[in-house]
Amino acid sequence: MTQRPYATLDLTAHYKIGKSTRIGLDFENVFNKRYRPMPDIHVYGTPRSLTATVKHIVD
Repeated sequence: MTQRPYATLDLTAHYKIGKSTRIGLDFENVFNKRYRPMPDIHVYGTPRSLTATVKHIVD
């Protein structure tokens, strides 16, 4: 099976708060492109998704 070339757009932003805390936002597949990462397997790639994270480092 062949697959036409494709491109997806992912955006990531992180902001450091103080010395030990970081917040982040990850926006995956911004244009919600439907694609198969492995053409031989009938599974589609990740649809549009937004993930927020908070990371705190304890010394």
